[in-house]
Amino acid sequence: MLFLDDEENILRSLKRLCRSESFDTRFCTNPDEALDLVEREGFAVIVTDMRMPIMDGITFLRKALAIDSDSVRIVLTGYSDIEAAKAAVNEGNIFKYLNKPWDGKQLLANINEAVAYFNAKTARRRDLMKLGEFMSQMVHDIRNPIHGIRGSAELLKDYIGEQTAKEFCEIIINQTGRLNEMATELLVAYKEQNPHAPKERSAVDLQSFFLEWEQLWQQPLSERSVDMTLGVGVDCTLGLSINDFSRVLNNLITNALEIEAVDHIRVTVKVEDQGLAAVQFVDNGGGIPASVRSRIFDIFFTHGKENGTGLGLSNAKKIVEKHNGRMFVQNVDWEHGRGAAFTIMLPYISAV
Repeated sequence: MLFLDDEENILRSLKRLCRSESFDTRFCTNPDEALDLVEREGFAVIVTDMRMPIMDGITFLRKALAIDSDSVRIVLTGYSDIEAAKAAVNEGNIFKYLNKPWDGKQLLANINEAVAYFNAKTARRRDLMKLGEFMSQMVHDIRNPIHGIRGSAELLKDYIGEQTAKEFCEIIINQTGRLNEMATELLVAYKEQNPHAPKERSAVDLQSFFLEWEQLWQQPLSERSVDMTLGVGVDCTLGLSINDFSRVLNNLITNALEIEAVDHIRVTVKVEDQGLAAVQFVDNGGGIPASVRSRIFDIFFTHGKENGTGLGLSNAKKIVEKHNGRMFVQNVDWEHGRGAAFTIMLPYISAV
């Protein structure tokens, strides 16, 4: 546990308060030294003053969060500053915001509550890691017979002369492909629920990315007689996991192609004033009812899809959020009719 305050008498009071507890404590008056300790040792709980001469509490918490996102953060302040409290919550992701002078019993209760919260988070992470190992092995084991069935059906199709039998083989092949997609979605769901899943990102030029992505979907779009308009009028570079970002867009276009009424899709990229790039995906399928829009990103929620898993859009939103972005949906009217507009807001590295 780490305590940071620029006043020695405050730290002495905190030391006396913690004597009866079994905490392993560190005390600092200098924020830079405290950050060094966070990097070297890591802490379950960090308690900091808000107003300090070298570095204010919000800046310290933001830097501490970047070093160690697991720690639980508490702010002590002698000032009733609503804006500072909002900033501490939003930027420092704090657990408690407490006023000075404090009540000793109440402060200890809050600290013990923070310790319990940290322990619960740690236990959940261990459980998620075990679950991930189990799911990875399970999906691997499931995919082996799926590939065997698919391969056998493809070979059988070449040897059968009767058209009906060929059609049944094609059904088998398609359904094994669906099973493989479901297994992938389960793995993605685990990774997006796990905040410690690895992230591989690179600088991605959106113009080049979307040109390549459009080519990949030309054949499926043509088979469904759907026209897609691509409008990437800016030279914009984002820090992305290409595989994850592709998965988000692929989910949107797959969903759109399953709507019979859709015959036009529009994808646009614009640069916003807040350092964000707005990627918007619009169809003309009539829009989404309000009761469905309010739940559309909930895990396992599905609507109007016989074989839907309810994982695709939930995974997509979590992927966007892990890229420090946000994703939302609304109904819009455009030149090809009424439809659903999915907007993805992501911070960009550079834009022209």
